[in-house]
Amino acid sequence: MVSDSGALVASAEDPIRLAIFVKNRAPTVADANVIVLEESLVSHATTPIVEIISREDAVNAVSRFASEGPNKGTRDPKALEVDQVLSDSTSAVNLSRSMGAAALLTSSITSLTKSERRLKDADLGIDRTVHEQVLTVGYRIIDGTTGGSLAASDVVVRSTWQTGGNLSREAPPIEDLLREAGKQLAAKLLELIRSGGMRKPSEAKDEVDVEIRMTIVDLAVPEIIMQDGKPVISSGSYKLEPTAVNVYVDGLLVGAAPGRFKVAPGIHRIKCERPMFKTYEGMASFRPGMTLVIPMQLTDEGLTRLKDNAKFFQDLKERSALSEAQGKLAEGYAEFLRNSEIRIDTSSLKSLSIENNYWLKLLKK
Repeated sequence: MVSDSGALVASAEDPIRLAIFVKNRAPTVADANVIVLEESLVSHATTPIVEIISREDAVNAVSRFASEGPNKGTRDPKALEVDQVLSDSTSAVNLSRSMGAAALLTSSITSLTKSERRLKDADLGIDRTVHEQVLTVGYRIIDGTTGGSLAASDVVVRSTWQTGGNLSREAPPIEDLLREAGKQLAAKLLELIRSGGMRKPSEAKDEVDVEIRMTIVDLAVPEIIMQDGKPVISSGSYKLEPTAVNVYVDGLLVGAAPGRFKVAPGIHRIKCERPMFKTYEGMASFRPGMTLVIPMQLTDEGLTRLKDNAKFFQDLKERSALSEAQGKLAEGYAEFLRNSEIRIDTSSLKSLSIENNYWLKLLKK
């Protein structure tokens, strides 16, 4: 429920649903310890007023970014992409929507510092060393619809011990600090919700249906039509369209293009990847019923492969009939395109029929 001020007042009948993702930013903390903080936070925060999506669901939502470590490798190069997804507002929105969460809670191990000081007094017979560990952990709650910050906080957990003389205590394990940090973070989160100190997540907007298609930049094939039973070069040309292109919206895979997709309206980051092609990255403003045509550039290897297979086009002249040998080369090129998952884009031509269009006949085989 919501108070008159718009603050969230969660209840057992209407709990807030959070997706939790824990990250490690402290170089002195091993990634293997991330799970300790996460389990403590989840166990203490899971209550009748807070519903937490399982860690497995959250990890699966971003699993493409890394392959190792309990937090999927937050410090290897792929981790930069994870952090972009979790810090960029539109990415956070997409991640929350993909998991059906009202909001996304990101918790970070910020730092772990160690220090020591000497206590020495010959008259009192004191000669000891005081050790201290300080762990800082924070969290941020991101609106699952707008990407705005609903709340943020952090905790600082300390442990001290002494050595020297008759004292030989070892350093307390880092796991103890992480468990206590998770407990304190959960307490802050619950108090924030119970007190109405957190704004209610916005209602999700209806997704819009958009079409995404591809075209190969600066590459086309001549139109070939059938005249008197023979293939003849025409004045037109066809663009080539790659298929099976992976499309990522705000860092998350939404499917393969060309095709239609359900996406949240508004401005988003889009990335398209496919072998033989350079990765495309750009911004798009999605609106209902739109068609987005992405220009894809071939890599040097891909360009060489397509051009080597299409060299016979250089000898073709407009209105000339294909020889039997050239027809065989055209058939081979059509087969090469099929195997390469590239199709001839004939959508811009007004009147086409399989009976008089040579390429369509070949591609239908």
